Amino acid sequence: MRQAVAVRAVDMLTALSTVDNAVEFRTIVLRDSAALLHADRSSATVIRHDGTTAENIAWPRQPPVAMERVWEQRHEEHPSLAAMRRAPLVCHRLSEQLSLLELRRLPIYSTFMKPMGSRDQLTIALQSDERRLTAVTLVRVGSTFTDNDRLLLQQLAAPIRHLYTAMRARHSARLLTDQQKRLLTLVADGHTDAAIARRLGVSQRTVEKHLESVRARLNATSRPAAVAAWLGW
Repeated sequence: MRQAVAVRAVDMLTALSTVDNAVEFRTIVLRDSAALLHADRSSATVIRHDGTTAENIAWPRQPPVAMERVWEQRHEEHPSLAAMRRAPLVCHRLSEQLSLLELRRLPIYSTFMKPMGSRDQLTIALQSDERRLTAVTLVRVGSTFTDNDRLLLQQLAAPIRHLYTAMRARHSARLLTDQQKRLLTLVADGHTDAAIARRLGVSQRTVEKHLESVRARLNATSRPAAVAAWLGW
C-alpha cells in the first residue's frame, strides 16, 4: 500500500479497536473503506441463517424505503452472497464473477442494482457462521474496481474481522455478571452441568437456570452458541 493509503488504513483500524457498538463499528468500516477505495457508496447487511435480513445500514445514506424492500425480498439472488458463503475469507469482486451482460440478465439487476446505480462491487464478510452472515459491500457506479483495489480490501479484511470479533466479545461480556462469566468459562472448558454445580457448590438445577438466563442475555439458542457469542465467534 502507498504510504498515504497505509496511514489512512491504520487510522481506520485504530478507530475500530476502541468501538464497543456493532452499528458504530460497521458505520466506520463503510465510511473509511469507501474513502480508501474511492467507492461511491457502501453497505453492511446482516443475514440470518434462515435467509432473512436482520439489519442493513448504508453510507453515505440509506436507500429509499422501496429499494430496501426489494433488497429484503431479492438479496439471496445476489451472486456475491453465494460466493461469500463458499469462501468467507475472500474479497469478492462482482466483475470477476459475472460479465456486465450476464449481470443484466439477473432479476436483481433490473429491480435493485440498476435503479440504485451499480457498475461493480467489492464484498467481504465480517462474520460468517451458522447463525448469520454479515457482509460489507463497496459500490462503484461508473467504473470497475481494479486488481489493486481488491487486493487492498483483501489485506484489510482479516484485521477488520479480528477487531469485529473482539468488539462483539466486549459487548457480550458487558451483558454478563462475573458469576455468569465464570459459568461460561467452565462450559467452554467442557464441564457438564453436574460438574459445574459441584465446583460452584450449587444444585444442578441452579446451574441450568443460570445458563438459561445467560442464553437469553446473549440471544443464544444453545450452550455452544452462548459460548461463541461470549467469545465473539
